[in-house]
Order: sequence, then C-alpha cells, then structure tokens
Amino acid sequence: GKLVTLPKGTYVQIPNWSRHRNTALWGEDAEVFNPLREFKDDEIWSGNYKAYNPASKRFSPFTFQPRDCLGKNFAQMEMRMILAHLFHKFKFSLSEPYAKWDPKVDIPLENNQGTSGPRDLTPEGRAESKERNEDHRADKLGMWLIVEPRVPTRKARL
Repeated sequence: GKLVTLPKGTYVQIPNWSRHRNTALWGEDAEVFNPLREFKDDEIWSGNYKAYNPASKRFSPFTFQPRDCLGKNFAQMEMRMILAHLFHKFKFSLSEPYAKWDPKVDIPLENNQGTSGPRDLTPEGRAESKERNEDHRADKLGMWLIVEPRVPTRKARL
C-alpha cells in the first residue's frame, strides 16, 4: 500500500481479531489453530518468561506498550489458574516415545529454534523434521501425553 499521513490527534485503531486471521499475514490456514506454524523470532519466547509478551507486526495479543491491554495481567493469571486446575483434576504422563527418551542417546527434546515447544519424537515427526532441516526450517514440534482423570481419595477428618 501507499504511505498515508494522518493529522495529529487522529484516532487510529488496529483490530487484532482481523489481523490475527489475515491470510496475507498467516497464509491460507489463518483460521485454523496451528501450533506448528512458522513463527518469527519476535513472536515466540526466547528464554526469558518473566513479564515477556511476544509481539510483532502481525501478532500482538495484548497490543503494545505504553497502551497495553488493561486485561493482560488478568488474562495471564487466568491462564495459570486454568493450568493449576487441570493439573489438580487430571494425571498427565508421557506417551511413547517420550517415556523412553534418553538424553544421552536421543536428540535433545527441547527445540533449539527458540520456541517453548518440544520436538516431535514420533517416527512421523522425526521424518518431517529431517525434511524440514534440509530446507533449513525448524523441527516439527509436538508432544503427546496420556491424560487421565484423578481418582478422588477420601481424606480422614481430624
């Protein structure tokens, strides 16, 4: 597009919902949840989790400072509460091949591309990672877990 000059004081709004679903920015599958999508460096965590919100020209879930989202801290606290509830109600265990992963023999589980996701160690995931690496792209990410409801135990009353 062309550069546009706006008069001082003009109200400008960038609707995140439409930008986060824009096929020109994200590709034809913009409407589909795809954690394996190719992310840019400023859209992923790079080791410092404290008070860090990934943001780029195409991805900014909590907008930008100094006018950050008023609900950002609440949303992040709510996400932590949901995780705590899930861990309280369900038992998580590693599925194959993660349960037998040996750091001395196997490839590193963590992805060295800067994302917070683990490598896909399934045979299909390893094959796709090999193809991706030939094109200098990141490994396929993903981890499969076994999730079972926790059985409530009776607690003795004192």
